[in-house]
Amino acid sequence: MLKKTGAFLEKWGYYFLAVLCAGAILASSFWVGNIKQYGNENAPAAADQAQHLADVTSSPPPVRLLRPAEGKVLRSFSEKPVYDPSLGLWLLHPYVDFEAGEGEKVYAMLAGTVEIQGDELLIRNDLGDYCLYRGLSEFSAVHGQQVKAGARIGTAGKPIPMEGNGEHLCIGYFRQGKAVNFLPLIAD
Repeated sequence: MLKKTGAFLEKWGYYFLAVLCAGAILASSFWVGNIKQYGNENAPAAADQAQHLADVTSSPPPVRLLRPAEGKVLRSFSEKPVYDPSLGLWLLHPYVDFEAGEGEKVYAMLAGTVEIQGDELLIRNDLGDYCLYRGLSEFSAVHGQQVKAGARIGTAGKPIPMEGNGEHLCIGYFRQGKAVNFLPLIAD
């Protein structure tokens, strides 16, 4: 019996497999067609969940952000690699660099809880969004402190590793762990 089956598959196996696949495709299209025709009580809920997920990941945050420093923007946010002439490399830059001389005041972009991690200051709001500040030479806020948007949190002036001198701030805004271009979200 095994010899006959092996001989059959050797001679006709390709065609047998092709017919089997075609049948599976037809059966699945019939099944999908029935769901569309007769409805699926879970379809609206699934569509609502998909729309909610799209809204959460693509919509701007529900907060307006305040400008963190008075200096001009030196380098904008980029999700694609940009050439860094000081390093001679193509790098992602999911931050915004602001001109800020030594001793210039730096302000909280949003209200939240301060976390200090080495040379970086982070402010996390109740939604889990957070702002990350690099290039501060002094912290005015302390770890665990609640700050309001616009509160002074430190002064600029510390050189940022791999970014050259201390004449700027490197600031990132993260929503659900993903870097977001926050410049359009800054209140006028």
